[in-house]
Amino acid sequence: MQTGEDKMQRPFRVSFDRSALHGDWFKKLRVSRLESMVESKKLEVYYTHIFIEGTLRTLATAKAQLEDEWTFLVRLNNLRWFAQPEDIINAEIDATTEGAYYLLSHHSVMKVLDVMFDFLNGKRRLSELDAAVEATSRFKGELGNLRSNILKLRQERDFNPGDCEEFFDVNKETNLREFILNNREDTELMVERWRQSPQDFPFMQSYLRSMLSVPFLGIADKSARVDTNDKTDAMQLACVVCLDVFVSNDRRFKKRAFDLPYHDTEKKLLTTNEFLDWLGCVENETKK
Repeated sequence: MQTGEDKMQRPFRVSFDRSALHGDWFKKLRVSRLESMVESKKLEVYYTHIFIEGTLRTLATAKAQLEDEWTFLVRLNNLRWFAQPEDIINAEIDATTEGAYYLLSHHSVMKVLDVMFDFLNGKRRLSELDAAVEATSRFKGELGNLRSNILKLRQERDFNPGDCEEFFDVNKETNLREFILNNREDTELMVERWRQSPQDFPFMQSYLRSMLSVPFLGIADKSARVDTNDKTDAMQLACVVCLDVFVSNDRRFKKRAFDLPYHDTEKKLLTTNEFLDWLGCVENETKK
């Protein structure tokens, strides 16, 4: 995962969550300079598996809206879909990180696209579309007790908003063993490898930090609302390690979680409106 290349040598890498397309924002993105900048290779668009699943499941019962939105999204990107976190992490652990190992295979993407267009043309049932989406999104996280666990932890230990690194250091190895590497027989060996060279596992490191942001923010701010959706939001933010810009209108959790690891970097979390302004700045800069 080459995350540090000179941006002048490659397009900016951008991804969205569903909130970035809600309401009139999709229409504004569609008529903006976004598509032309992708065509001219100034930008590359990436999609998380949660974004793909959310798009198809949200709009599957509104075919006209789905066809309009899906066709535009595919024009922006029909290749760069992030793989499952588990698969990306296993690739890093097994040192099978040639090329864009963090993306789904072309075959897997095309399979979903084929089913999707057949569905829009009346050749597939909704159940077949669900099955295709399920193949890209195996996440079945146990979210039910997340809220109660965080509320319990609020009573046991105080953390201030500035204590993120301390919280990470205290909890990182436990979470690696019990949640991220718990399905492997070589868990202890992998933890030791990670301890010695965390830079060799950039996505796993990002995923670990993103997932730990959920309990940390819930504990550090006792007045904050705890939402089980924060965990799926954190899974999307783990992909920011591969990106330059993430577009979201969610200011409640994503902004706070994004700022923990990235507040002093060049990576950006932008609202749709901020992103449209940023596109203009990038285009003007590349004309110089």
